[in-house]
Amino acid sequence: MSPTTNAYDAGYKFFYYKQIPSLKEYLIIDPTRYFVSKFSRQIDNSWNIVDINGQNASIMINTIELEIPFEDIYYRVVIDK
Repeated sequence: MSPTTNAYDAGYKFFYYKQIPSLKEYLIIDPTRYFVSKFSRQIDNSWNIVDINGQNASIMINTIELEIPFEDIYYRVVIDK
């Protein structure tokens, strides 16, 4: 995600991704700060959104049973503080 594509990634593009029946999770990773939005499909086909932030955070991707620390996601990314 970039500042110029944020609305597109979370809106228009995600609208089409939601039409894929097998899609269970969708992540948007902000490259300018330690911040990830995780969209998860619920049993009733609605979507739950969780925002995770902080340099020491991690994100759980349930569909593949993998937890990824932000230090791995942001490896070699320079974050202006």
